[in-house]
Amino acid sequence: AAGHREIVLTGVHLGHYGRDLAGRPTLAALLRALLEGTAVERLRLSSIEINEVTDELLALMAGSPRLMPHLHVPLQAGDDTVLAAMRRQYHTAFFARRLGEARRALGDLGVTTDLIVGFPGEDERAFRRGLDFVAECGFSRVHLFPYSVRAGTRAAEMPGRNSPQTIARRRREMAAVARGAARAYHARQIGAVRPVLVEAPGAGYTDTYVRVLLPAPPGAAAGDLLPVRLVAVASRGDAMIGEVEIPCRSEANAAAG
Repeated sequence: AAGHREIVLTGVHLGHYGRDLAGRPTLAALLRALLEGTAVERLRLSSIEINEVTDELLALMAGSPRLMPHLHVPLQAGDDTVLAAMRRQYHTAFFARRLGEARRALGDLGVTTDLIVGFPGEDERAFRRGLDFVAECGFSRVHLFPYSVRAGTRAAEMPGRNSPQTIARRRREMAAVARGAARAYHARQIGAVRPVLVEAPGAGYTDTYVRVLLPAPPGAAAGDLLPVRLVAVASRGDAMIGEVEIPCRSEANAAAG
């Protein structure tokens, strides 16, 4: 009602939505209700676990252009021994398989993730396996964190703690792999026209959550939703350069008629 054009659903554990409610509605049911009961133009999910990306959710996303084709699925580690130590509820084969299913269902899907390097017990072989797996996943953006000790957690008492120097070096190596994956993803988008929601002067985000830098056309302001042709990868590789698509006069006249 205030004029916002995109709503992001967020929560501590978004995929658990409804488990404490009467009838145990699913996250997909909530999205369906929002689509039916509001006129919000863009609905986006924040972080959701890969094992909670259900067939019901994918079918709903595939069937509605108002649900943004973007998933943020935290991987945390690309090695099964580290995932087990973290007590994550999936392994790399399942993560890769489900990611492939999501991409087949949604086509042009943006996938972002979280990663931790240097978790206790992560040896060099595990880290190398993680590097390879992250490269295979082709994420469009990686939020990368070095492990740090947090008092009172189970991990703080685990053996095999890595030195700060090792963690820093691994973070640099993983960041390089992540940048390469992002640049490759962005390069594949060159020439595509995507809807961009302007969030600040000269910058906005596509439906697939790609940051786009663009010269603001006359009158453009935060909140404008514009068709933008992606023409180049920005110098750092973490964003794209876009040009606002302006319809030719005949198209504009046809639309007006």
